[in-house]
Amino acid sequence: MNFKKKFVNTKLLAIMILAMALSPISVFSQNHTQSVELEIEFHDVTGEEWFIDYVSKLVTLDLIEGYPDKTFRPNGQITVAEFIKITVESLSYYQEGTSGVWFDPYVSKAIELELIEEDEFENYNRPITRKEMTKIIVKASGEELQSGQLSFADAAEIKAEFAPYIYTAVELGIIEGYPSDNTFRADRTSTRAEASKLFVILVEDMIHTEDFNEYDALALDAEFQNRLYQETEGDSWVVSDYDNKENLIDYISEIADRELVVTYVDNYYEYMDGELVLPPKDGITTIIEDRDYQLEMVHPREYQMIQETTTEMVGHYTITITFRYENDTWIMQDRDLEVHEIG
Repeated sequence: MNFKKKFVNTKLLAIMILAMALSPISVFSQNHTQSVELEIEFHDVTGEEWFIDYVSKLVTLDLIEGYPDKTFRPNGQITVAEFIKITVESLSYYQEGTSGVWFDPYVSKAIELELIEEDEFENYNRPITRKEMTKIIVKASGEELQSGQLSFADAAEIKAEFAPYIYTAVELGIIEGYPSDNTFRADRTSTRAEASKLFVILVEDMIHTEDFNEYDALALDAEFQNRLYQETEGDSWVVSDYDNKENLIDYISEIADRELVVTYVDNYYEYMDGELVLPPKDGITTIIEDRDYQLEMVHPREYQMIQETTTEMVGHYTITITFRYENDTWIMQDRDLEVHEIG
């Protein structure tokens, strides 16, 4: 099983996932102005529900999806498997490829990250409880456990193994009880709609801190070219610092999507007499800084830099470079060149 690591903010993650367990949704401020035009279609959602904007954003950001029958099931409960998957992905790990039971890789990753124990759950398809979510998310937050006396009216009903995690979460201001009767309701579950609302609020807070501008885009494009075009030894074309494509691909993939990198390395590099060489070839088409171009937000973790222009070598064309936020940094996700016919 392979996991690809993406953006991470464990402090906000801790607040986010525990918030999903809450019924009192007023815990968080809703002064969020990040806007993305969204459209979704589920058979069991009319588009008039209170949660539609939240669900739409999560779907657009690839953070949640519906079911194969084209339903979202907003009032459905969150299973242990679904919660573990959300937690693992929120910690920046996304599975590459699928096989067997869909949640097995996420469970294995959660065990590896010490979010759960190997035999902690007998059934991953049952609804997860507030006490179980609290325990997992406090572990995911990396915060040290605190000790103290829980003041909830139903504190006596909370098992000892969960009490330190609940106490820690309360002390950190991550979770609260129900103000109507001062209970925690450790065995209660939450709906997908409630989870979506609070998930979006925290995701937008996290994304808001990761600004991306024209300078960043141009600098990343320049760095991609710098890494792609390696120095060679005199007129021999032999690459000085790398003797195989695999290591070079690893190096460039630090700032760009691996599949994209493989395409470019295979196009520019070859082996001659067992050595890696870079024969002379026209360079890649890139953004011309002294001509008009636009940087557009596709969604908060993805931007595109677009330039339509004409050069003597290429003709009239549009180049689109896509940038995406992954693994705590912005990377180049894709490059597309469309040459326009003149007629």
